[in-house]
Parts: sequence; C-alpha cells; structure tokens
Amino acid sequence: AVETALKLSRAYHLARGEPSRHRIIARWGSYHGNTLGALDASGRQPLRGPYEPWLGRTAHVPPVYEYRCPSRNHPAGCGEWHGEELDRTIRELGPSSVACFIAEPVAGATLGAAVPPDDYWPAVQEVCRRHGVLLIADEVMSGFGRTGRWFGCEHWGVRPDILVAGKGVSSGYWPLGMVACSDEIFATVSTAGFVHGFTYSHSVVGAAVGRAVLRKLRGGGLVDASREKGEQLLKELTSALADDPRVGDVRGLGLMVGVELVQDRDTKQPSPRDANVAERVVRAARDRGLILYSSTGCADGVNGDLVMLGPPFVVTEAELDEAVQKTRDAIASL
Repeated sequence: AVETALKLSRAYHLARGEPSRHRIIARWGSYHGNTLGALDASGRQPLRGPYEPWLGRTAHVPPVYEYRCPSRNHPAGCGEWHGEELDRTIRELGPSSVACFIAEPVAGATLGAAVPPDDYWPAVQEVCRRHGVLLIADEVMSGFGRTGRWFGCEHWGVRPDILVAGKGVSSGYWPLGMVACSDEIFATVSTAGFVHGFTYSHSVVGAAVGRAVLRKLRGGGLVDASREKGEQLLKELTSALADDPRVGDVRGLGLMVGVELVQDRDTKQPSPRDANVAERVVRAARDRGLILYSSTGCADGVNGDLVMLGPPFVVTEAELDEAVQKTRDAIASL
C-alpha cells in the first residue's frame, strides 16, 4: 500500500505537468514497509543496513519522539520546530523537486506508540500545503480505530492528501492493504492514467472481508471502545509501572500503548543491545500467558528497548487488568 501511495504522488505531479517532483521526505524513527520504496522511506536503521547501496532517494527529517525530543527548546514549541525542519529540508532539496512527505500519525513499532505534540500535525500540514507537497498519512498501524478514532490523523484535524491503511482494515483475517486519496488527486491522475499494479491487487475476497470488518466496527461501537478502554489501559499501566526504575516512559493513544525500558531512568540511558532486555520481557510475559510486541533500537538506531500492547477492541476490563499485572511482573523479572 505504501508503494502505491508513493507512486500515486508521483503520478499526480506528472499529470499536473511537474515531472521534476520526485523526491520523498520521511522521518527517522519511522517504519513504512520492507519493499524497496517503502524501505527507503523508513527510518529504521537495522532494517535499512543490508540494503543501503540500493537506498538514498528519500530525505529524512528528525523523529517525532517526545521522550527523546531532538529540539533544544523541548518541551516548548516542538511542533513548530519540526515544521521548520521540514520546511528547511524542502527548501534545501528545492520545492519543485519534492513530491510528498510521508509519516505515521502516531509512531508505530519503531518508537512504540510515540504521540506527537498537539502543534505538530497542523504545522506539518501548513508547510506541505505551502510548498505544494502531498501529505501522506501512513495509518497501517494506527488506522481503523486503533488510536480511539477511525484514523490517527483525526486527533489533530488533519486531512491528508493520501491515506494508507492495512492491518486493522481486515482485522488480520485477510492480507489487505488500501490507499485512499483526495478528489483532486483522483481526478487529476484519472486524466493521465496510473502505471502500477500487483498480482493480487483488487481482491474480491479481501474487499468482502474489509466490508465485514467495517460492519463490526460500526455496529459494535468498537472505535469508541478502543478510546475508552485505551484510556483505562494507559492510566492503569502508568500507575502500575510508576515505581519501576527500568521504565522510562509509558505512552500511547487508544489501544496502542508502548512502554520504553531504560537502564537509568534519570538520564534515560538505554540498556546495551546485547542485554536483550526487550526479548527477555517478551519471553517473561509469554511464560505468564501474555503476548507483547517488542522493538529495539529506539534510542539511537541500535540501543533502546520497548514493548507494546495492542489488545483487541473487545477486550474486557478484567482482561485489561490481567494484561497490566502480567506486564508489570514481566518487567519486574529482569
């Protein structure tokens, strides 16, 4: 789906008679996929490393990572600072060469549900509009209710030019990804055509599964449930881990919650990679009957450990309590 979105942005500019617009801008600390174009946009060094000779067409701006914010003035004006960084990068590349900016509304696996400051997305949207750069929201992880809204970008009133979705669109019952775009992009590209496709594109079965999942989400009020239960999970998990010196940060939106683990809470120093902290916590949780999602390298591309919780929207209060307890016990076992 991300490959489709990137190509669609290029097709749009070609149809408008702007063939010079081919550059992509993304963020460090992001993940957009493992196919070549999506990997080039991704800002996760361990995944990029083996293929660096094939990469380099995408420019990257700093990660939106409030726990380790790169802005000198943090926490004041972080969103404005990120907007200025994006604006500077566009100007350095040449505005007439930039096709799109792609980002996750809430950072997914790479930074563990890192939520941006409230002034971030409005600032980024304004910069993109000013320079004629298409804004692509990668909602593969955050979309279809995961953050307590239908799409993560709704939390900040952002309307992207192109939106990418997957995972939750079929609730995992069928491998389904999708791309949606604005009327303007659709109408413009329709005049010139879109040279693109995959062997398994336009799956009738996939569409049927997606439609059935939509009915369940709407009929069961499950997006609202994700918001309400997510607030409970974040509150209880934050409380349960408040005194654990190995927990640096607990963060998230809706039922997308991350816990960053550190060696020193005061300095935010991460554990060395060879300590395998995230893997040990995941193993301890599994032994207790809980599945956690792990990620490493969040601090500097190599070091840094985090685990994530992403329970189903039908999770009960008792099950949330159990998940909190087992997460706490797994971390305490280190």
